[in-house]
Amino acid sequence: VENTVGNLILARLIAQVAEETRGGDSLATPMRKLGIFPKTVIQMINVGEETGKLDEMLLKVADIEERHMRARTKTMISLLAPALIMVVGAMVGFMVIAILLPIFKMSSALH
Repeated sequence: VENTVGNLILARLIAQVAEETRGGDSLATPMRKLGIFPKTVIQMINVGEETGKLDEMLLKVADIEERHMRARTKTMISLLAPALIMVVGAMVGFMVIAILLPIFKMSSALH
């Protein structure tokens, strides 16, 4: 699993969790020790292990995390659009000033 993750730090953490689970620990225990996973995720995994329905719980966790990611992405995009409009507006304003300022200087020099 750790080979499918692009983030090296996360890949190392996943490898560490995998190693501890090979040693006989439950999946939730090493994940809890790392402290990077949300408590709800760890609780859901723990319940899945206890009930024998870990596969279902992991699918639910994936669903929940995907919804959170989509909501965060939507928020970022909604914040990014006004920021880009301001940047483009500033660039256009700079271009207008850069073009008109020399014209105004030349016309004032003629008078």
